[in-house]
Amino acid sequence: MTPTRPLIVLSDRYRHRDTLWFSLMHEVGHVVRHPRRRTFVNLADAGDDHDGLEEEANAFAADVLVPDHYRQRLLAATTVDEFTALAADADIDLSVLAGQRGHLTGEWRKVQRLRKKLDVTAVARAAKAPLIEH
Repeated sequence: MTPTRPLIVLSDRYRHRDTLWFSLMHEVGHVVRHPRRRTFVNLADAGDDHDGLEEEANAFAADVLVPDHYRQRLLAATTVDEFTALAADADIDLSVLAGQRGHLTGEWRKVQRLRKKLDVTAVARAAKAPLIEH
C-alpha cells in the first residue's frame, strides 16, 4: 500500500450480493474522489462523516451501480417481472437493484426476496483466480 497503490478491504458483513457491490464501489469512490484521504477503520456507531466524504462515497457507489437514468424506473417497479426486465435492460444484477430500491424507499420487505445471498466461497475462489492480462 502506497499513495499510488491503495488497499481496499471488504468483509462479508450482511452476506448479500448488493451489500458487497455497494461496499466495494463506496471504497472505490474514496480512491477516485479522495485520493489523499487518510482512512482509518471506525467501528463506532457515530461514524466519521464530519467532512461529508462518506456521503460523497455513498453517492458515487449508488450512481455507479444504478445510473441516474434508471432510478425512476427502479422506483416505479412493483413486480418481479418489472425488476427482472429492468435488470436485463440495464445489465445490472437483480440483487443490486433490489438493494438500491430498499435503500431509496426503506421498503426492504418488498425487495428482500430479490436480494440474493453472497456466496463467500465463490468470492474467495474468484479472488485466488489468476489475473488475465490483455
